Amino acid sequence: MARAVELVIQRVKPREGWLPLLLLAAIVACLITAVLEVTWVPEDKVVIPAALGGLLLGSVLAKRPLPTLPAWILITLYGTLISLITLGNLWPTWTALQGGWATLRPFWLQHGALFLDRAASWGTAVFNNQSSQETIVFALGWRWPATF
Repeated sequence: MARAVELVIQRVKPREGWLPLLLLAAIVACLITAVLEVTWVPEDKVVIPAALGGLLLGSVLAKRPLPTLPAWILITLYGTLISLITLGNLWPTWTALQGGWATLRPFWLQHGALFLDRAASWGTAVFNNQSSQETIVFALGWRWPATF
C-alpha cells in the first residue's frame, strides 16, 4: 500500500516541486478563512467550493497547453456554476438522486425558483432605490475573488 501511495505521489508531482503548490493552497485557505470569519452574509459558505475547485482547476489548467482565453472562460464558468448550484441549493439529496428524473426535475425546479425569487426581490428593491435585506446576490458576488 505504501508503495502504491509513493507511485501516485511521484506520478502527480509538480515539476517545480510541492512547495509552491502548498503555498498557493495556504493562500487560498487564508482567503476562505477570512471570508468565513467576518460572516458578512449567511450564505458565505459558497466560498469554500468555489475557492477549492478554483485552486484545483487553476492548477490543472496551468499545466495544460490550453490558450489563455479558453482557460479563462472555463474557470469563469466553473465559478459561476458552482456558486449558482451552491447558493440555489441545487445539490440534489440522496433520495432525489435515487428517484431519478421524476424526483430530480421537481427538486431543481422548486429550488431554482426559490433562488430566482430571492435574487429578483433584491433586484426589485435596488432598482426602486430601496434597501434590501436579501444577501444572496452579495454572496453570489463572492464567486469572483474565490474562483480567481
